[in-house]
Amino acid sequence: MAEVLFWSGVLRFGQSLLAAAPTIVIGLIVAGVFRRLLGHDNISRLFGGSTWRSLPQAWAVGMLLPVCSLGVIPVARQMRGAGLTGGTILAFALTAPLFNPLSLLYGLTLSEPLVIFAFALCSLLIVTILGFAWDRLFPGTACAEPVPPRTAPGLKRLLSIVVTGAREAAGPAMLFMLIGLGGVTLLGLVLPPGSMQHSFNGGNSWAPLTMTGISVPVYATPMLAMSQLGSMF
Repeated sequence: MAEVLFWSGVLRFGQSLLAAAPTIVIGLIVAGVFRRLLGHDNISRLFGGSTWRSLPQAWAVGMLLPVCSLGVIPVARQMRGAGLTGGTILAFALTAPLFNPLSLLYGLTLSEPLVIFAFALCSLLIVTILGFAWDRLFPGTACAEPVPPRTAPGLKRLLSIVVTGAREAAGPAMLFMLIGLGGVTLLGLVLPPGSMQHSFNGGNSWAPLTMTGISVPVYATPMLAMSQLGSMF
């Protein structure tokens, strides 16, 4: 029995890693572009700096980048290094796993456009409120790192993007990704087989609250989340 649980956990971990791999790679590349091509000043300008536009701009950038809840981690680390506030980083980190251009287009094929756009606008409202509340409750969380030295244009600068992504993949960002993937693995080992299909239904009054707790360690790609949203509606 223990051997079966072990290998089923390994299988679930591998499946989640393969599903997340494309967006993780994109997140690492974007982190390298942010650090080596944009620099702190341009990152701050992209996200609105310390102005009132920082939260909606973080939402808009999060809508455009095809990263997931794991691929967003190295990008968020570069945002923190550029000295952006915690509220701006939070708004981006909450939006990016929900949407990207492909998932939005896919969602439009599954549900009415009004539903999808209303979902997107409601997410803007939520992340704006949360980001504003975070900055009010925890002011002064911006912590800029030293500006990295400029790299000469050309092949050397392109290689520096790859090096930055590799450092993120071997650093704290990967540790957080492994924690996220470990949560999915642990959930698969703890929940009885078929419990999600049979226990959490309309006859269980605790189902919404229980599913809220279970959803925390669950990893799903934006495309899968959008398909589930369309099926719900």
